[in-house]
Amino acid sequence: MFHLLQNVKHVKLTIDFRANPDKFPNMSPAKYITVKEAATILGKSEPSVRRYMSEGKLGRYERFGVVVLRESEVKKFVAPVIGRPPIEDKS
Repeated sequence: MFHLLQNVKHVKLTIDFRANPDKFPNMSPAKYITVKEAATILGKSEPSVRRYMSEGKLGRYERFGVVVLRESEVKKFVAPVIGRPPIEDKS
């Protein structure tokens, strides 16, 4: 019986949160973006973003059968710089 009441409270909280998201500013739903959008934000190619996901550097989520990423994780992510470092002028 207690377990059933506990579930009812949880459902009520979920309904309250969805109906009044302003009451819960720290619990706002995460915004999800596509791999293509993440690649644009990072300035990298789509295969690079998919590689970061497979390596565990970026989270991989599925929403309605589409692979997506959390926008907040992408914005915090620092993509590695590949290539030679810039030549410094020593004059």
